[in-house]
Amino acid sequence: MITIIHGDNIVKSRQTLVSLRNQRAESCEIISFEGKKLDKLLLEEALGTQTMFTEQNLIIIEKMFTLPKSKKLEELIAMIAASDSEMIIWEDRVVTPTMLRIFPNAKNILCKTSQAVFQWLDSLSPGNAYSSELLHRACEQESPELCFFMLVRQVRLLLQTRLDLPIKAPPFIQAKLRKQSKIFSEQQLFSLHERLLELDEQGKTSSSLLPLEKKLDLLLFSI
Repeated sequence: MITIIHGDNIVKSRQTLVSLRNQRAESCEIISFEGKKLDKLLLEEALGTQTMFTEQNLIIIEKMFTLPKSKKLEELIAMIAASDSEMIIWEDRVVTPTMLRIFPNAKNILCKTSQAVFQWLDSLSPGNAYSSELLHRACEQESPELCFFMLVRQVRLLLQTRLDLPIKAPPFIQAKLRKQSKIFSEQQLFSLHERLLELDEQGKTSSSLLPLEKKLDLLLFSI
């Protein structure tokens, strides 16, 4: 059986992957691959290997669908489709319906981010007090950790846009980023990025007693 875990809610999709992996750890041999490092020989070996202590393998492949179209990718897909091994394919983005049709019998687990999070990110601008209200709405529907991750991503995209660096995104997303990035100066975006790095470090070292949502709230007021 093939399970495909995907979506723009990377925190939730990773949690789902870890949960499924832990559930199967005692009864399966876990074999993990990064899509860019996987080749036909490695997959053949994984598919053909069984252990003395477990009934079957659980093969996990991360970011296979992000590989460019090639003969290698076609061979990997054909081998996976022909196998009866248990597999999990994890992607850090939404897999298109066309791609999902490659494995019609696969279990599809889509982890989408709430629209409240995107509404909050779109509202970011210097001196906009309404952003705080939207932040709390977002945290009601998603975890503060996801909101933090998405804020880091948004600031990086805005900074790249402000510096005229290329971004892989649909044209309408790029247009929104260009419009929003003009509200900030380069210095404001660099400063915001540095403060987010500080918050990340605080979280890793447990050097602050404030909850993450409150930290984000204070950060918004400082913009």
